[in-house]
Amino acid sequence: MIKSIEINANTVTAWEKYHKSLYPQRIGRGADFYDLDRENSADEGFGRLRFKMPGHRPELEKFFEYALGRDIKVFNSKGDVDYEGYIHSMTMNTGIHMLRKSMQHIFNKVWARFDASEGIDPTQRSTVFEDAASQARFGVIEKVMGGGQQADLSAMDTAVRNRLTLFAWPMVDPDLDAGSGDPYIQLTCSGYLNTLGWRTYNQTGDTGDTDLSVVAAAVVAACGDFIATSSISTNVIQVPQEYDVDRFAHDILISLAAMGDSAGNRWLARMRKDRNFYLGPAARVR
Repeated sequence: MIKSIEINANTVTAWEKYHKSLYPQRIGRGADFYDLDRENSADEGFGRLRFKMPGHRPELEKFFEYALGRDIKVFNSKGDVDYEGYIHSMTMNTGIHMLRKSMQHIFNKVWARFDASEGIDPTQRSTVFEDAASQARFGVIEKVMGGGQQADLSAMDTAVRNRLTLFAWPMVDPDLDAGSGDPYIQLTCSGYLNTLGWRTYNQTGDTGDTDLSVVAAAVVAACGDFIATSSISTNVIQVPQEYDVDRFAHDILISLAAMGDSAGNRWLARMRKDRNFYLGPAARVR
């Protein structure tokens, strides 16, 4: 049974001060949320959370403008955390129109991989462009563009810069005259493990092989902006240290977990409460 849903400011950027509590139906008062649906993964931990939040239109419009990226926690009747994540997307029913916005297509640090050598070296990078204001609001979200064949670096840089201008901030997708009834916002939230899919991991200073757990710790240290603490078990399976293909941290850590350990144990990469990242044997997961 749900005791409350707590909405707070972005846990990392902390660009605002915000707190809102939502409660189930009580005597003399309607529920602050309804149509709640929660999906947690046995492997990766907190997954998707979706619910609707009713309210007066002016209040909902202000929430809709600023709420992407805010922290979400669901507490049960015992006071334990049943879900932890962030607001990933919203759909607002104004009673007349439907408005949608999402973090799905946001990026605020971008570069392109392209080929300026007619196939000889297809791994060249453009200049890296960033939007500091967007990063201060949402955190660093990276994008690697495929540039194809392009002989002129300045032309590639212009294309990358223009792309950043379009996607550094969320866009509202309106569906005019599609709304009806009382106003509400439907919130869709994602677990914090998803944020590891925002950052790429590249490291060329160290070469050769080393322990799997050493590489995992390096990836988390470099890309785990939204990880508060980590619990990484020792794993002596040897894996390459060098990464130079713009691979996302989430994919690296999931693939490392899939290797298991030398004793044949199944491993998991998952996020636990209080943004604790766990990489270790599945048998130790609680």
